This record gives sequence, structure tokens and C-alpha cells, in this order.
Amino acid sequence: MGSGEDTPGVTGGGVGGIVRGAALKALVVFGGVILIRRLRRSTTRWDHARTVADALSGEKFSREQARQDPGNYFNLRMLTCPATEMVDGSGVLYFEQAFWRAPEKPFRQRFYMVKPCPKEMKCDVEDYHGRRVVAHNALLSLHREAEDQLVDLRDRLARAGQERDALQEEGSRLRQEVELLQAEKRDCKAAHHAELERRDAVHRDAMSEKVAAHNADLKRLVGVHNGELEHRDASHAATLKDKDARLAEEVEAA
Repeated sequence: MGSGEDTPGVTGGGVGGIVRGAALKALVVFGGVILIRRLRRSTTRWDHARTVADALSGEKFSREQARQDPGNYFNLRMLTCPATEMVDGSGVLYFEQAFWRAPEKPFRQRFYMVKPCPKEMKCDVEDYHGRRVVAHNALLSLHREAEDQLVDLRDRLARAGQERDALQEEGSRLRQEVELLQAEKRDCKAAHHAELERRDAVHRDAMSEKVAAHNADLKRLVGVHNGELEHRDASHAATLKDKDARLAEEVEAA
């Protein structure tokens, strides 16, 4: 009787102990998980900036995008390297972009600052996968920025091409104007030479006429002068003959 009455009590106490032990273990495990999550959350907040900075650092290319869509993408080289670390844990990164054929001539240079998550803001980096997601999002942001820069560069190239075409058209127009001016100059020069030759011919003809008239006047004057001289000579000879005749008569008379 006594042993039969004690058996249920012992059995009920053993089951209760097992339940209490299981509940205690569950509470310990749950508290440990919460403590670990709090510790991880408090320690990773300052590590996020370093993790993202490490993920962004290095040399990256857009070779795959350029290969898949060469009409809209260029193969760019993006180089990121840590510059310094601030007191609050923020990382300063030096970033440059260049064409892969000319890495020594970057067309864009910047400094980026990666800051830790604020206390009042839940950080989205919880584990390695989360860090990769954040780094991937940062890379996507950089890629979109690079795409915007490429679009801007294409626009600039298109405007430069239009300006070049306009300059070429202006140069062609100026060359045509220069050729027209040179042709007009040649025509004016030829007309001037022709006018000079015509004037020279007219002047030569006038001078020839004047010389001929002058020569005719000289001949006439010479003829008149010669006639006067011949008349004078004849008169003088007649006078001398008369004088000789009178002298001869006087001699004969004497």
C-alpha cells in the first residue's frame, strides 16, 4: 500500500523537473542569442565603414558591360584606394575613372567618405552577405554615376562633333569667300593692267602724233630758213657782182 501510494508522487516530480530544466535551457539559449545579437550589433556599427571601404577598394572595370552592349558602354577603369581614416571611423577613399587604354589620364577624380551608421538608424549590414549587398549597392551607385558621366560625355562628344561640323562648314564658306576675293583681285589686276596698257597706247599714239607734227614744223621752219638763206646768199652775190662790175668800170675808166 505504502509503496503503491508513493509511486505517483515520484513520477509527477520527475516530469516537472524535466519540464523546468527544458524551460531553463530554452531561456538560457534565447538570452544568449539576444546577447550575441546585441554584442554583434554594437560592434559591427564601427566596422561597417571599414568593410564597405575594403569592398570598394581596388581596381574594377566595366569590361563585361562594354562587351555585352558596346554601343552604350565603354570599358572604363575605376580605381579606388584608401586615403585616410577619420577619428569617428569614417574612411576617406580616393576614386578616379579613366579609359582602360589611358589609365594615366583619368577624366574624373574624387574623394568619397564612408561613414558609420548613426545610432538611431538600423544598419543594413548584419553579416557577410549583407556587407556584400551594401558593397554591391555602392558599386551599382558608382556604376550608375559612371553611366551618367558616360551619357554626359557622349552628349559633349555629340556637341563637339556638331561644333566641328559647324566649324568645317564655316571654314568651307570662308575658303569660298577667299577664293572669290582672290578671283576678284585677279580680275581687278588684269583690268588695271589692261587699262594701263590702253593708256600707254593712247599716250604713245599722242606722242607719235606730236613728234610727227613737231618734225613737220621743224622741216617747214628749216625749209623757210634755208630759203631765206639762199635768198640772202643770192642777193649778196648779186650785190658783190654789181660791186665787182662797178670796180671794173672804174678801173677801165682810170
